[in-house]
Amino acid sequence: MPDIGLIELVVIGLVLFLVVGPERMPELLSQVAGIIRKTRSWVNDAKGMVQEQAMELKDPLTQAREVVRGEIEGATDDVAGDVRRELRELKETGEVMKQRPLSEIYAEMQRNTAQDAKTTDDTSQGFMQGYTRPETAAQDAPATPAKAEKGIKDE
Repeated sequence: MPDIGLIELVVIGLVLFLVVGPERMPELLSQVAGIIRKTRSWVNDAKGMVQEQAMELKDPLTQAREVVRGEIEGATDDVAGDVRRELRELKETGEVMKQRPLSEIYAEMQRNTAQDAKTTDDTSQGFMQGYTRPETAAQDAPATPAKAEKGIKDE
């Protein structure tokens, strides 16, 4: 904005008075005042529109920020709950370890492993029952259908 002092305003007023004349001076000043009012009104409207647009842009950002903040807090709470649960389980395991000697736990693990191996062997033997290897099946089978009906084996 130009730096206009009191002396400059007086000089502008005198020049204007001499150019326009005393009869048209009030009319000219009211037109200038109207132009200044319209300009201020236009500037204020423009400011209002810019602020309104800024608020419209801020609202989704604010909502997105709140959603992200809520998700982060929820995830943090979930992780904290998981950590607390794991710590509780570790503490309980530690209590069990204090009550039972390590050698007893090791012996129990060996018994369980041996029992699992035995169960696996029993299951596989039952599964393999009735199975003959291809080499021995060829030796046991009769050579011709006629011999098969009589129950004679080839030797």
